[in-house]
Amino acid sequence: MGIKNKILKYLISFGIISSVALTSFSTYSVADSSVSSEVGYNVDLSTDLEVTEEEYATMTDFIYPGKEFFDPIDTSSLLSERVIRVNELADETYHYGYRDAKKCREEYENVAKAILAKMDSSWSDFRKLLYLHDYICENTVYDYTSTDMIKQTAYGCLVLHTCVCDGYSRAFYDLANRAGVETYYVLSNKMNHAWNVSKIDGKFYYIDCTWDGTTTTTYHTYFLKSESYMKAHSHNYNDIEIPAYATVNHSNNIPIYGMYNNKKYDEALFTKVNGPVYTIGNTDRYYVVEGADKLNVMDNNTVVRTVNLIFDPTISGNIQEYVIRGDKIFLIKDWRQIYYGTLGTSSAKLKLLIQSKETGTYSQDNILRDLKLVGNKLNFTETIFDYSTGSYSDNVNKKSIDVSSIINNTEEDYYSISDQNSEEIDSETIQRNEFEISTYKNIMNLNDVFKFDITFKNADHSTDAPIWISSNAEVAIVNSNGEVYALSPGETIISCQVNGVVHQRTVYVWDADAANSKVTTGTYLTYRVYNPNSGEHFWTKNYNEVDHNVGLGWKFEEDGWVAPDESGDPVYRLYNPNAGDHHYTMKEVERDYLVSIGWNDEGIAWYSAGPSGKPLYRLYNPNAKCGSHHYTLDESEKNWLETQGWTYEGIAWYAAN
Repeated sequence: MGIKNKILKYLISFGIISSVALTSFSTYSVADSSVSSEVGYNVDLSTDLEVTEEEYATMTDFIYPGKEFFDPIDTSSLLSERVIRVNELADETYHYGYRDAKKCREEYENVAKAILAKMDSSWSDFRKLLYLHDYICENTVYDYTSTDMIKQTAYGCLVLHTCVCDGYSRAFYDLANRAGVETYYVLSNKMNHAWNVSKIDGKFYYIDCTWDGTTTTTYHTYFLKSESYMKAHSHNYNDIEIPAYATVNHSNNIPIYGMYNNKKYDEALFTKVNGPVYTIGNTDRYYVVEGADKLNVMDNNTVVRTVNLIFDPTISGNIQEYVIRGDKIFLIKDWRQIYYGTLGTSSAKLKLLIQSKETGTYSQDNILRDLKLVGNKLNFTETIFDYSTGSYSDNVNKKSIDVSSIINNTEEDYYSISDQNSEEIDSETIQRNEFEISTYKNIMNLNDVFKFDITFKNADHSTDAPIWISSNAEVAIVNSNGEVYALSPGETIISCQVNGVVHQRTVYVWDADAANSKVTTGTYLTYRVYNPNSGEHFWTKNYNEVDHNVGLGWKFEEDGWVAPDESGDPVYRLYNPNAGDHHYTMKEVERDYLVSIGWNDEGIAWYSAGPSGKPLYRLYNPNAKCGSHHYTLDESEKNWLETQGWTYEGIAWYAAN
């Protein structure tokens, strides 16, 4: 091994020298001459340490892998301007060494090709740039501390997943041009910052992956923006240029300040999306969340259609993060729940998948964040947020759950890379911890307390304590022992989670004392429940029937009216076994006719109070196949239903006053 190679090996392997300034092809100027004794040679480094043009090209090929404009044929301008730091290059963990230049380029090429392979040749330039922007932002962490030159490279961005603005910009430049979108690396020396400018439909727009991807959340504040927009958002210096070493002929810097001010995308709603923007099919349309329960389909800044999100159980709070693959969506709601479902054209029913653990204190919450879909694994983190200090705990728990049964082998997510350090919540664990809420109440009276309980289906279940939560703490709260406290009339979902397994029961709280105060001697209450699937209302005087139906998913609508114990005017109840529909009538001839065509006569439902009582109005919906008749005391409800196409059929019977 020649003296030069030994010195280079020493410099790079042990990082004794803080920097090496390239002053010409023939000489290195080295600050620390003690290296001579360390390598066993008494040499004059200024004359003995020679680097040929070929060796220099190899060195720059390593330091700037994947960037042809940093490996020019004419390197004179680069040599006079650049200082290449070699300290820390010896870290074998990252294969930084001079001896590994070839390996670094191979690693970079493998990653770059894998990223580009996810793209379809039919994609528009908009979609290509969106995909590359989101991939880089999702998978790169800004390095605030290292002075290592490798962090200024595309290699640092794509392979090491940590870099500074140079790395973000160079990686985006390389990938976008390989994808066929004309893109340049731009620089402001006054800002000490680099970003990109790309061409779509003959017009240039600015893109800053660094400022959109500095945190763990991907933003789109600086994606496809005009110069005036960038100036209004802190890119307000007048020395923006494409540096000579990033041009085709490497001869002159190209000033571009004042040139590109196309505002087509300045107001696009993707600017408000925190996380990757998910496009729809093979189009440029994309999803944007609106409020707590809507997903808008956008064409630039125009709403094409809206997908209504229906949550089961229903929990208040906004949507914080979401991932979409094909027609499957996973989202974090209110920072504490993860839901999943299938996106339809106009609606999507979402079920609860994960509920965060209770902290046991009102001032803190376990927050779910960083939602990623990687292969068949849904990854997320759990950390404590302290409301009193407004800060997150440093203790971040990484979680992962297998969702292969949900996504059904749909195309792999574009934007995320695997995280091997997550705690697995695997399907076997979920199956082992399967349980049911075995003791519960569907309807609770105001101010009641009732203890819910669970039964595991397997003997070797987890010993972790169940996590209980109420979706509406104004209606009812539940403590860590499953004790539910009914606070005010309304509806809530009581959820229980054990190691990723979640079950819920809907609980209705009502003021039974207030309802029963309407009852006088010789009368009783009737009750009304509603089937949200069939649209049928069901009335009964039997509270056990109410409780049973609510347990099957019917909604409790409290008391219907007060009926007399007995009178000369019975109201008959009939059941259609084919449609699952109930019908009520005072007319014996109607009862007999319905029985003759297959309805079941279920006897007397209650009695009518007669004309001196309160009238119940009967209406008919000619378009409904089930629940086609409706009965109400409320004249305003009757009038409204008539405006909706229902036919008023007269007074059905009378309630007691």
